[in-house]
Amino acid sequence: LRPRAGRAPLADPAPPLRRVVDTSRQTSDAAEELLNLLRGISARGFIRTLRPGDTGVGMTLETLLGIAANSKQAPDYKGIELKAKRSRLGRKDNRSTLFSKVPNWKLSPVGSAMGLLQRRGYLDDGGRLALYHTLRGDKVNSLGLALEIDAEQDWLKQVYVDPATRKSQHDVTWEMPLLKRDLAAKHKETFWVQARCRGKADAEEFHYVAVQHTRGAMTGNLPALIEAGVVSVDYALHSTGTRARDHGYLFKIHPANLGALFPPPFVHVLA
Repeated sequence: LRPRAGRAPLADPAPPLRRVVDTSRQTSDAAEELLNLLRGISARGFIRTLRPGDTGVGMTLETLLGIAANSKQAPDYKGIELKAKRSRLGRKDNRSTLFSKVPNWKLSPVGSAMGLLQRRGYLDDGGRLALYHTLRGDKVNSLGLALEIDAEQDWLKQVYVDPATRKSQHDVTWEMPLLKRDLAAKHKETFWVQARCRGKADAEEFHYVAVQHTRGAMTGNLPALIEAGVVSVDYALHSTGTRARDHGYLFKIHPANLGALFPPPFVHVLA
C-alpha cells in the first residue's frame, strides 16, 4: 500500500516496542547528577559514621549529599528516594525498608497503638511494654502473629493465630489501595546504595560502592508478595507509660527480591 499523499514518512524506523524500552531506560538529569555525587563520595573510600547504630549508614550518606534530616514521606533528592544499606562479607544482607504506614485504627479491632501493645505486647529487658517483631504472610511468628490478605475487603490484616485451635483473631487493618498508593509515591525512582562497612559503634566506617536504580514500582504485585512473605512488616513500638511510641510500621523487602516489585534495575558500580 502507498502512503497517503501529504504524509511524511516516519523519521524513527525503530519498532514501537523498542522505542518504549529505549525511553524507559533513559536516565534523568537528576539521576545523573546524583550518580556523579555518589561517585565522588565513593572515591573517598571508607568514611566514618556520623551516627552510631542502624541508621548511621543512611544518615551519613544523606549528610555527605547535603540532604537535611526529616521525617517526611517525600523522596530524598529531587524526586529520587535514597536507600543505603550495609553489606558485610560472609553475612546475609538485611531487608530494606520500602515505606512506613500507620494502620487504620478505626478499622482495627485493637483501636490504637496502645491497644495493640496491651493486647500483644510483652515486657522487654527494661520493663517496658514493647512489641518489636517481624510479621509475614507465609508463616506465624513466635508471638502467634501473622499477616493476612482480605481480598473481599481489599485489606491487609494482622491477625493472632491461637496455637491450640489455629483460629485467627483480627487485630490490625491497613487498606490495600493506600499501601499501593504510598508505595508508588515513595518509589517513583529509587537509588538502593550498597555500602561495605567495617568497625563498630561510633568507629564504624562505610564505603559506598554500588547502586541499584529502580523506577516505577509494580504495585499490583504487592498483595501476592506480602502473602508469599517476600514483603514483610516490622512492628517497632513500646509504651512510655502514658502513651505508645512507635518507630514506624515498616514494610520491608530483601534486596535480592527487588525484581519481584520493580522492573529490572540499572546497576551502577561506584568503585
